[in-house]
Amino acid sequence: MDIRFLPETLRSLVGNGSVLPPVQYRPLLPLIGRGRKYSEVECPPARKPPNPFRLFACVDVLNLLVFNGIQYAVFSAILATISSLFEKNYPQLTETDIGLCYLASGGGLALGAMFSGKLMDWDYRTAKEQLTRNSTPEKGTPGDAICEDDIPIEATRLKRLPLWMIMFCAASAGYGWCLQARMNIAAPLVLQFVSKFF
Repeated sequence: MDIRFLPETLRSLVGNGSVLPPVQYRPLLPLIGRGRKYSEVECPPARKPPNPFRLFACVDVLNLLVFNGIQYAVFSAILATISSLFEKNYPQLTETDIGLCYLASGGGLALGAMFSGKLMDWDYRTAKEQLTRNSTPEKGTPGDAICEDDIPIEATRLKRLPLWMIMFCAASAGYGWCLQARMNIAAPLVLQFVSKFF
């Protein structure tokens, strides 16, 4: 649809819209912008995009990518295998029952997001109060003049991460063991909820 009617808007090709784009980028039926006066000014050459792989040279970015990649891989592996593993280990379940098993993951994700948000807000308030208590008028900073930039936000956000990752790993390992041992269906569902919560 857009190739037939809509004009090109990429700034490196048309500038602010006053430069006529090359023939291959013009619409077949120019309904929009038909009466526009085009100038013959050439657009500056497009900038070469920066190499995104240079980010891997930054150790902190690499740590974040590996950490989040492993966590997302476990998350995806659990979600992708629910239907096949539950069908194999619990043959009495119907397709509807197996579909309902996904609610444990969804509920864990939803409640975990709400809980972690409230917990981070509480940690942030606690860090701010502690910073306010430690600042005295003798040091030149009155307690009510604490700047938001003074609060160590990274340390506050990551304070509970080791505990949460231990709980996530334990719940994920327990989930796999419960399926392998063919425990009662309640056990893997509860562990699925817990692993998604954390």
